[in-house]
Amino acid sequence: MKIVLSEEAKKAIQILRENGYCAYAVGGCVRDLILGSTPKDWDITTDACPDEIKTAFSEYKTFDTGILHGTVTVFINGVPLEVTTYRQENEYILHRSPEKVRFVKTVEEDLMRRDFTINALCFDGESILDPFGGEEDIKNGVIRAVGKPDKRFCEDALRIMRALRFCSCLGFEIEKETEKSIFKNRWLLRYISRERIRDELFKTLSGDFCERVLIKYKEIIAVAVPEIRQMFGVSQNTPHHMYDVYTHTVKSISNIEKKPLLRLTMLFHDIGKTSVKRIDRYGVTHFKTHPKESVKIAGRAFSSLRLSNEDAKYALSLIEEHDNRVEKNEKQMRRFLKKHGYDKEFFEDYMRVRFADTLAQSEYMRKEKLTALRDLKKRGEEFLCSELAVKQGDLLINGNDLLSLGISGKDIGDTLDEMTTKISEGKLKNKREELIRFAKTKK
Repeated sequence: MKIVLSEEAKKAIQILRENGYCAYAVGGCVRDLILGSTPKDWDITTDACPDEIKTAFSEYKTFDTGILHGTVTVFINGVPLEVTTYRQENEYILHRSPEKVRFVKTVEEDLMRRDFTINALCFDGESILDPFGGEEDIKNGVIRAVGKPDKRFCEDALRIMRALRFCSCLGFEIEKETEKSIFKNRWLLRYISRERIRDELFKTLSGDFCERVLIKYKEIIAVAVPEIRQMFGVSQNTPHHMYDVYTHTVKSISNIEKKPLLRLTMLFHDIGKTSVKRIDRYGVTHFKTHPKESVKIAGRAFSSLRLSNEDAKYALSLIEEHDNRVEKNEKQMRRFLKKHGYDKEFFEDYMRVRFADTLAQSEYMRKEKLTALRDLKKRGEEFLCSELAVKQGDLLINGNDLLSLGISGKDIGDTLDEMTTKISEGKLKNKREELIRFAKTKK
């Protein structure tokens, strides 16, 4: 298959060559082209030093992305391209960052420092330079370290998580010696910043093949996210389950949309089960209050992973509600929707979580459960589109109106809240005159 550079990448290479330098597209963008997908990012490698790069692109907007490491971002047609000088890296600090880099003269020397063969190849628009067999590994779906695997992972332990991410997103298999080294060096992940772990975890969870990765490499992921270890091997002797807690969790992740936050929610939704596990006299397992315990554990984990407050709050709300079977009672459903501000997106995600969880359980009563969930989804959507789904801000009366009626302090909020409840129950209409009459009864 013929691969073609973007117009911007062609232009960057052309400009560098016209100024007397060598230049290639390199790494992941070349890998993606070989796989037949459109690269998200473009990296260009060259023998020009940073100052020479900036001079060559003097007519274009540039940004000193990592000038000490030889990287300049060049904007062509508004598209950013990272242009980096051929380099080698000296000793690494704490298994992550090179203490310093030195610029080298040949692209082959530059490719030697890269993580995997599938990323250690470059393309000049006409031919591929591939000293480590990366193109063949791409075609065969193999992830293989460049050179000695132990050296690569000791240099930068984040490469361990990157290997798992490529497995999950590309469906590749890790070559035997590289895999052996990953297990051997997995403890080095403790040196990696939590933000970096979070970013790679999100990408891994979002892959088409994450189920296989989460099962096969669970001992590695448990170093990066130690909270998940408590789910390993925890049996669920109940008619509603056929897997242990961790396997059920992984299955539920595969059943939900490939949105990172939803998949992270599923990773933690049952993590509290170990803490509350009880076995009755008949040998049946029970996990009462496990959502509450899951929220506690997930909250600590999310803080460690440096999730934003907004994302953490959203995911924790889904975890808290994942076992809330509101379909059993119409009033309970309306109260649930009101609690979450009649947020349509939250309700849709709640339903996604419920379906994913149910599909990862046993076949026992599955048909009935799914029917009930489909009915709940329909009723919830109808209610959210009706005039009954009213927040305080939607009321045709406000706090100032209540003040003028002689209601003050805490009673204002309580009265407005009671109005929204009455409206949701169909006992009151959102009409100003009717709301005023109701408010007067609260004086």
